Amino acid sequence: IFLWVCFFCNNQYRLLEEQTQAGSDNLEGTFEQSLVRIGHVIVMMNSFDQPEYVRRVWCVFESYVAIKEKVNIEYAMSRNARERFTQLMDSGGFATARDNFGNIDVEMATASHKKDEDHIKALIRAGA
Repeated sequence: IFLWVCFFCNNQYRLLEEQTQAGSDNLEGTFEQSLVRIGHVIVMMNSFDQPEYVRRVWCVFESYVAIKEKVNIEYAMSRNARERFTQLMDSGGFATARDNFGNIDVEMATASHKKDEDHIKALIRAGA
């Protein structure tokens, strides 16, 4: 079993404390090699209606690479979020759920450093 936790594999200390770009400049290699080797991504969603995951450009990039490299992706929600989603579906709220998912705009995702955000979005746009 391989477990890749982005925070540990991508030297975010260097990005946050030393203010260098060494971690984000090698995104393709870091993410692609690790994700392909592991072969599976579990996206942790804190909610289905306004997931924090899609607000973070590093997370969006992780999913982008997984899709591009055909890595299996599963989505997991907290018990609370899953119960809210189930209640919505049980009460005929498919249209509401569809609208919530349709309103996700990954272009609005951000990073702690604008330079990282711009670099990641440029990589995604170049590969689209």
